[in-house]
Amino acid sequence: RVLSSAMPDPDVEENGATDGPVMVLTEEEEAASFVGLLGKQLGPREGCCLPRFIAENEKVYLEVRNTILKKWKERPNNHFLFKEIEADFKESEKDFGRAVFDFLNNYGYINSGVLSDHPSFNGGTVDNPNKKSIVVIGAGMSGVTAARQLKKFGHDVVVLEGRDRIGGRVNTDYKTFASPVDLGASIITGLGGNPLGVVTKQIGTKVHQIDLKCPIFYPDGKEVDKHDDDSIWSQFEELLDGTDRMRKHIGKNDQDKLDKMNLMAAIKDQEELKHTAFDELTKHVINWHITNLEYACATDLSDLSLKNWDQDDPYGFRGDHLFLKEGYSSVVSQLAKGLDIRFNHIVDKVDYRQEGVTVMGTATAADGEEETFKFDADMVLVTVSLGVLKSKMVTFNPPLPMWKTASIGRLGFGLINKLVLEWKEEDVFWRDVDMFGHIKDSPENRGNNYMYWNLKKVTGKPILVSIFSGKAAHKLESTPKEDLVKEAMEQLRRIYGEQIPDPIRTLKTGWKGDPLARGTYSYVKVGASGSDYDKLARPVKDRLFFAGEATCRLYPATVPGAHASGLFAAGQIADAANPVKHELFKANEAIMSRFKAGGSGKRFRKGFRDAREVMRRSNSWFSPSDAKYGGGVGGGIMSSSEKDRSLRKIKLESSFQDLMDGKIGILEVDSKGQSGMPFFMEDTVSSPPLDLKKMVGGVEEEDDLEAKKRKQLPTVSPDFDEPEYQDDDIIDMTDTLLSKSHRKRRKQEQSRDRLRDKIQRKMQKNKRKKKERKNDGSLRTSGLVPDSYIRNYIKKLLAKYAAHHKLSDEQQGQILDKAYTKVLKDWESKDRKDLAVKKWMGNEKRKKSLKALVSKYSKRYAKKK
Repeated sequence: RVLSSAMPDPDVEENGATDGPVMVLTEEEEAASFVGLLGKQLGPREGCCLPRFIAENEKVYLEVRNTILKKWKERPNNHFLFKEIEADFKESEKDFGRAVFDFLNNYGYINSGVLSDHPSFNGGTVDNPNKKSIVVIGAGMSGVTAARQLKKFGHDVVVLEGRDRIGGRVNTDYKTFASPVDLGASIITGLGGNPLGVVTKQIGTKVHQIDLKCPIFYPDGKEVDKHDDDSIWSQFEELLDGTDRMRKHIGKNDQDKLDKMNLMAAIKDQEELKHTAFDELTKHVINWHITNLEYACATDLSDLSLKNWDQDDPYGFRGDHLFLKEGYSSVVSQLAKGLDIRFNHIVDKVDYRQEGVTVMGTATAADGEEETFKFDADMVLVTVSLGVLKSKMVTFNPPLPMWKTASIGRLGFGLINKLVLEWKEEDVFWRDVDMFGHIKDSPENRGNNYMYWNLKKVTGKPILVSIFSGKAAHKLESTPKEDLVKEAMEQLRRIYGEQIPDPIRTLKTGWKGDPLARGTYSYVKVGASGSDYDKLARPVKDRLFFAGEATCRLYPATVPGAHASGLFAAGQIADAANPVKHELFKANEAIMSRFKAGGSGKRFRKGFRDAREVMRRSNSWFSPSDAKYGGGVGGGIMSSSEKDRSLRKIKLESSFQDLMDGKIGILEVDSKGQSGMPFFMEDTVSSPPLDLKKMVGGVEEEDDLEAKKRKQLPTVSPDFDEPEYQDDDIIDMTDTLLSKSHRKRRKQEQSRDRLRDKIQRKMQKNKRKKKERKNDGSLRTSGLVPDSYIRNYIKKLLAKYAAHHKLSDEQQGQILDKAYTKVLKDWESKDRKDLAVKKWMGNEKRKKSLKALVSKYSKRYAKKK
């Protein structure tokens, strides 16, 4: 709960009282919340994108970041430059402040949205030495957001849209009805912490605050009593709380079982555990709440993963739920202004390779004539829906890697549909509420017209929007519109009376039948997890990038999530377009992915040699021909002088720092160091950058373990072919190899420890024996004379024999008594007392002789018994 002057809190009453604890934020922390970040700690996406040297100074970074964001919040409509706040930093802090500013700028935390004075949208140009040509597939929210950001960065951007409009699954109908009606996305679920909050403030979006009070009506038209509704809602919440406890309990014991469980089955299990027989009316209301949850998740609850269905809950927005009076498309259209958008261009193939990408498809002209098109570019951003990716409408060459196709298959893509009904101005008959619900007779049809939205309060026009969720949303698309309207009117007449007139205009949606959508939004299906969203967002070969609500783990299934994913993808492309940062970070990732288990010595020195190649190709002040330190950037670590080694290490870290800050570039050299084309490492494994502090010591040859491990890891082909194993496979394989070697090494260490302890014990024992012999001259061993030692040995052999034959205790007693006496007597008849116990027992023949004697008498008495 946050009290903020900028974002009104819906639960704050007129007297200022709240229903929960209140956390008062500083102005800087409010500014962080304004762009969807946490005020006092790193956000989830900051942690994975920040350069290492910034992330290691988290406290300083947060102070600098929040100060910059505060300045940005004061005037978010204007282009913000670092020179405006440069005076606020000390001279020694300016480089760090500039690095933080660049990061926030690249990833859209500042200078995002609609900027009225940005030169790229006012006839000016942006000078970018790393300028790239980029194709964006799709002009939905994520596509236009990313395209706008990339154009601000100075790149050449073209957007290919298959429809004749912008927005994608954001579709406001301005023509059919008397006022705008959103046929797709409709509601902003709070502006607090919402990435879209900046844009709505920039363009002055007009909104209607939704009153979440929702009266519900039984199938016969009678309204559910408010007290009963609250009581049943509490029971439904208890069922959901029970599923959470079940999830935690099963997760501790059987993760495989939990992975296969769905939410609906868990709810039914909770009903059985409570042993509560709900009456018919209570069941009706609970079914309505289940339907409402199916609307939120866009699917039947039996498809939802019990383990991860609510994985995005911690990142929910604060504030009132809002309708946009001019429709959601009014926001997208503002972001799309000034962009090069090619409508009616349906993409069916994307080729990506080391040199660039080629996008191909079919374009439809105004006269209906179709022709093929082809765009060559440096990079491509794919923002099509998850449904389109699942349908394989767009083919990729080479095919997408296994880790990405697996995530596409695991995640679910749901469906919500609407039926819009409009009446004459004088025919308004419904209650003056923002929404009301209706319960169906049977649970199978519970999603049909389960809720009505009242747009009269939003736009002033008499329009109701009926919502279809769960299985009913799929059934709607095959049902004639007339039948749907008839069923809706029967429901409304049971509630408000038979006299109400028929609507004058109607419309039904069909998002599943739309080949460019194939549904509405994503959900976590059984077997999927939040990490699948992250994998969809990961680029392939730094040529092929992805955005859309299904790539945003924090806010999936929302327009703000699509907007945030567009900003994030633009930041990824900006980093990949910078050859200095790109090569350094890719080298770091490639090294650390293979040595992520940590350690020191040869493993890190191997990583050091690989990283040194990046430095060797740089034009830094530290010349490779510096013969004083052995030649080459890494030569200093071979110096025998401790002083030279320290100096060398400082210079090396400074060079790496310059690379990360972008102060130095990469020379155009081939892999052998000769002038020519730039050489790029090809690897797509994501992991932390190099820890330079650990990279000290002399360069040595690899040990057998390293060589063996390197042979088993797949090599990356220089001609840009897909490796045999993909990113996650490499990481998993590396972890397995490292864990095996760790276990082997640990086992060897334990063996050495045991051997050392054994030798020490033996030495102590010998020392004690020597002392005993010196004292009394007798042959004693741990207080046992030779006779007693042999007697004990005989008893052990007899006991072992008796146990082997599974004899009862009584039988064992009789056999052992007789056998022992006989064996001992037979042994004493032979003159062996003059022999030392150690010598006697060390003679294998005599051991066998004694065992044979024991076996002989044991068998004899056992047979008799």
